[in-house]
Amino acid sequence: MASLAVIGLSYVGLIHAVGFTLIGHRVVGYDVNRAVVESLRRGRPHIYEPGLEEALRKALEGGRLKFTDSLEDAVAESEAAFIAVGTPSAPDGSADLSQVEAAARAVGRAMRGKRWYLVVVKSTVPPGTTESLVAGAVAEESGAELGVGFSVASNPEFLRQGTALEDFFKPDRVVIGAGDEKAASFLLDVYRPIEAPKIVMRPREAELVKYVSNVFLALKISFANEVGLLAKRLGVDTYRVFEAVGLDRRIGPHYFGAGLGFGGSCFPKDLRAYIKLGEQLGVDLHIAKASYVVNEYMLQYAIELLEKHLGDLRGRRIGVLGLAFKPNTDDVRESRGVELAKMLVARGAVVYVHDPVAMEKAKAVLGNAVVYVEDPQFLVDNTDAVVIATAWPQYEELNYTNAIVIDGRRIKKAREAKIYEGIAWA
Repeated sequence: MASLAVIGLSYVGLIHAVGFTLIGHRVVGYDVNRAVVESLRRGRPHIYEPGLEEALRKALEGGRLKFTDSLEDAVAESEAAFIAVGTPSAPDGSADLSQVEAAARAVGRAMRGKRWYLVVVKSTVPPGTTESLVAGAVAEESGAELGVGFSVASNPEFLRQGTALEDFFKPDRVVIGAGDEKAASFLLDVYRPIEAPKIVMRPREAELVKYVSNVFLALKISFANEVGLLAKRLGVDTYRVFEAVGLDRRIGPHYFGAGLGFGGSCFPKDLRAYIKLGEQLGVDLHIAKASYVVNEYMLQYAIELLEKHLGDLRGRRIGVLGLAFKPNTDDVRESRGVELAKMLVARGAVVYVHDPVAMEKAKAVLGNAVVYVEDPQFLVDNTDAVVIATAWPQYEELNYTNAIVIDGRRIKKAREAKIYEGIAWA
């Protein structure tokens, strides 16, 4: 059993704090937000994820998980700190590493006097960050020597929102980018209860694995959308095409989800950061750029389909079903529904929105620019047209008979609409 600190209790950090506890470790979760800490102490997660509240309370019951707003206490009670803070996009598209650096410096100050300590980067960062920025910041603040007084490692996460707990306990692989053998051995022990391939490599290799994984999945979605635009002109069902294409073992069936495109906290920002990394290294990443262009166009194409049936959108009542970037989460970061709502407002439309769980978080982004509707059927019945932006199962239960529907998520019931347009399928 190891004693671990998790620095940052947003999505990735909280899932790992709970997960590490439930596989037998002692964990101290730290966050700068006192309200978040107090809520978690009461067993109330501040994010929506299926099964998380039950798992959190189970972890707390055993006494091996606790939360603090004192980073010094978290480090003092642990052998290793997992940095899981945000790396949002900077204005130029690169990853903003200010939170990572601040966390590394704070850990460095707090670990003074320890004989050895491990600093693990969970955050998604450009290759080289762990060995340069993080190691340098820890060394400077702690006065310890890398490889003697402390070690560093990259341990990227591959959680899918909506199935994050399952992904923690049953991952496809565990990637350990260890700075030295002691770090590798420690992390292999931490993950020993997890049955999955464990791959040990250099930190910068592990960091690149994370980017390549996300970029490739984004590529598959954009490729499906590009094929979908062609298939729609041909009167062809894109999904039937990929059903057959995916049976080729070299290709596989997963992630060819044609529709309104990808959003969320990972794919868009990581794609931008990957492209920017290429620019900094003098490599023009044409395929990655094309993926981003296609994804942005899908929103514009939804507008074009609305204009096809309604003409000028100024003053028109347009409904958007779905504000979370995917089902089973309340995360609205770069959500297609939220971004589409913004575009519609800019065109003078009166925008009505609905989401089963993400309305409150959407209000922080959209403010009073849209009308929030609690009943999705009311939205369908009282707008000139509806765009389905998130594949919530609740939307399969609605009556679309008298509606104009632009379907971005392939909701079967929506095909009963008076006028039906699939975004990327006939």
